[in-house]
Amino acid sequence: MLLGCQSAPKQPNLAVPPQITEFKDIGYFPEHSSRSIKSIKSDGKIYPGEWVALSGKGLTNAKLIIDEVTPAEVISSGHEQLLFRVPVGLNKYTHHQLVLTTAYGSATTEFYTHHYIIGTDTDYNRHNFMRLNGASKQEAESRVTEIDQTNPLFTMISPDSALLHSVGFEEKQEAPSGSIDYLMRINTINLLANDQPEVLDFHDITLPSTPTDAKLSHKNVMALLGKSHLILADASAKGDFAELARIELPQPPADTLGEGRVKENSYTDVEFVGERYLIILESRHNHVVLFDISQPSAPRMLSNSSVLSGAQWPSVVDLLPDNQQPDKFWLLAGRNLRNYGKKTVELFKDMISGDGDQIDDAKYSALISFHISGDTFHQQASITLPDNQIPFYSKQDEQGNIYVSAMDWQFNEFADEDAAWYMNIHKQLFSAVSMGKIYYVDTQSGATEISSHGLGVYYHMDYAPELGPVFSIVKIGGQMLPPFVALKWGFAIGEFGTYSYRNVSRKLLIPPYSLGRMVIQN
Repeated sequence: MLLGCQSAPKQPNLAVPPQITEFKDIGYFPEHSSRSIKSIKSDGKIYPGEWVALSGKGLTNAKLIIDEVTPAEVISSGHEQLLFRVPVGLNKYTHHQLVLTTAYGSATTEFYTHHYIIGTDTDYNRHNFMRLNGASKQEAESRVTEIDQTNPLFTMISPDSALLHSVGFEEKQEAPSGSIDYLMRINTINLLANDQPEVLDFHDITLPSTPTDAKLSHKNVMALLGKSHLILADASAKGDFAELARIELPQPPADTLGEGRVKENSYTDVEFVGERYLIILESRHNHVVLFDISQPSAPRMLSNSSVLSGAQWPSVVDLLPDNQQPDKFWLLAGRNLRNYGKKTVELFKDMISGDGDQIDDAKYSALISFHISGDTFHQQASITLPDNQIPFYSKQDEQGNIYVSAMDWQFNEFADEDAAWYMNIHKQLFSAVSMGKIYYVDTQSGATEISSHGLGVYYHMDYAPELGPVFSIVKIGGQMLPPFVALKWGFAIGEFGTYSYRNVSRKLLIPPYSLGRMVIQN
């Protein structure tokens, strides 16, 4: 009789319009039970790639759309809870609208996203994280988070925008063969951690030659480049990297080894192009190697071709995949001072003094486009850049136009190996209207204009549609006492902010530049 009097558990009424009662960011790891989600401490800041828990009623079989975009990852936890991952690429300064729709009605809520700009200070062994607040357009928080790392060199943000991979140099080691290995540490930093980023994991890997570059594909394949070696690794499982391939890169083509040229390789840039290709730039002898990486564990070399045939000095600077066509890339050509070693110094000294051959700017100071066809690539077009500029890096916007960071060549004429020149630098500054420049190049018309300029060195950069180019700088300013010049390292955000973080030695104006990399969480 007593058992018969017990009432059945109350079932939720499914036929009700959806309601949202709580909107909670829960970080990088999705949790599936309501109990565990309640215990998560939220910082109230939502980032791209972050998991968010929606609580309410009538959420069963709800369709979710954010700014007309359907999140790729949604977990239904029943009638009263729904989890989704914030899509990548949302506008940084938009009040995002989330719409939940079921057969019984709809519900909406709004939220802003936060985004990090990360500038690496290579000399001080740290990363600086500046947070953009979507509710405050074109402003960045003044508080800067710092994470230390030994000799940080290269930074990459994961395709889901949740992680920062930072490659740093730990130490040199003698290999069993007697050669020297470079022990590299890859820190994986969680950008979605509560209140501020934190190191999630790390992985050590040895590279048989001097590290020069690292890039990450949209499929989480990492390419780690040395002056004569390439390593491909799977970076999809947080900090647990699985090495896929290790390659000794080929010697330069025979036609690049002119009289007196150095035979050693100096591979300096690597880029993924589309789904299939990997391109690597060898800057000492001006050639490009093309790989087929359809199977990253078994890369296949397709072409080892010289570019800028006839150049007697390092004249290739940067590679840039075209974001409009998956079988096209750009080559930034000019006076290469990014890799200003002793041998390169000798090549440029004669040119600076006027004793050697001068660079033909019409031929070598340019953006050159290449089309990959089958197992090779062919030059398509060339856009001449302004004369007397030292180009450093290039970046493409969403329309396919290109930004180029550069510096006036005339300024560098008195930046000799002998550092005594900087004591008299104030006499030279007033004759230079502007040293550092960011150029904007219309790739359809070939027209070039100055996007940003100032007294300093403008170096590595990233790009976001809402911000424009974001670049690292050494900013030159005056002071009352001799030598009347002060230098500060920092970075600039488009045209609305220059942020200086610390004083630096005036010797930093002498190449090679150690200004660190910039990346933006999109």
